[in-house]
Amino acid sequence: MSELRIVLLGKNVSKNSKVGNVILGTPAFQRKASSEYLQQHSVKISGMVEKRHITVINTFYLLQPFLSEAQITQRVRECVSLSAPGPHVFILVLQYKSFRKDDRNRVIKVLNLFSEQAIKQTIVLTTDEEPLSIYGIYSVPRENVFIRQLTAECGGRRLHFYKHQQAFCSALFKEYLKCERGINAQGSSVDDENSRSSASVGAELDSGHNTEVSGWHSSDCNRPNNAPTKNNHRCSSSHNIFP
Repeated sequence: MSELRIVLLGKNVSKNSKVGNVILGTPAFQRKASSEYLQQHSVKISGMVEKRHITVINTFYLLQPFLSEAQITQRVRECVSLSAPGPHVFILVLQYKSFRKDDRNRVIKVLNLFSEQAIKQTIVLTTDEEPLSIYGIYSVPRENVFIRQLTAECGGRRLHFYKHQQAFCSALFKEYLKCERGINAQGSSVDDENSRSSASVGAELDSGHNTEVSGWHSSDCNRPNNAPTKNNHRCSSSHNIFP
């Protein structure tokens, strides 16, 4: 089976890590991360899940408003390197209660830094319940218009996170297949697009910034003791997530 490379993007470190742990089927990412852990910007962990090699790159604070243009550019570069030749799918880990217009604009900006195709490879994932508006005796979900707009821009690919690992991961994989079919319909594969976009990302970032990537690496996070190397963490799971 081919490798599946996933990038997690979100403002909430704990929620990002929880999603990554469910995908891998093991507590690989720290949910209560130390400041030293977070300084690594991105953490890459790989594992075999039902005979398929899964790589999850968990990004920290990439969508936070306090980052400068140079910091965003550097962190995107790091993520591209960790996911070489490029991610198959981006998962936006969002919360209804805290997602605003500025967040939506920042997401689009970051995805465009990866490549023009990135938004076509993106799945919106919400981790909290929609807030309710009370009308007399009725409670009506109060939709977040910015999440709705972003979902439309991502081709309608949207999931809600829930605790049942097998069902969630199965639904996630089906959404990924929609991304793959959409790109294949244009006459190229996801890996073809990644090879082209990773080359163009490097050129575009170098043309705008001369800062070299330094001081980043995969983390020594909570992982099975049989992980072979510091920078190539591995884990395994026996639950069936692929249909």
